[in-house]
Amino acid sequence: MLPGTSAPGHWGQAVLIAAVLFAVYNANGREIGSWDSSPTRSTTEAILQHGSLRLDEVIAHVRATALQRPGYVIDQRHHVRSAYPVAPAILAAGLAWPWVRLGVIDITAPMGASLVAKLAASLIVATAMALAFVVARRRPPSASDH
Repeated sequence: MLPGTSAPGHWGQAVLIAAVLFAVYNANGREIGSWDSSPTRSTTEAILQHGSLRLDEVIAHVRATALQRPGYVIDQRHHVRSAYPVAPAILAAGLAWPWVRLGVIDITAPMGASLVAKLAASLIVATAMALAFVVARRRPPSASDH
């Protein structure tokens, strides 16, 4: 095998690593969310339900005191938005969109947005770890490997 290449078996091992990690991350079925992650979770829900970054419709279940936290902001048109970057919410919505459209995940259910957050986060982390494994296996051999 040439230095810097990955054996075909490494990809199989990487998929196995990702699958095992995904299963472990989801074994307890609970999301460990906080108020800090709530605006991103709400943004994902708004994207999936309304195709919008405005949170007006999806935060009705959030206590008024939560809106005083720095994660939520009111824009110039008096709409509630997340103060955080939207890329994680867009990525999570993209990962969940097929499952929501097929009816496998009900985003309007009380724990629907939390389920999407848990599955998206665990899938992203498991994939990142699998890719880290492949990258580590591609390193050129050192003098001590001979």
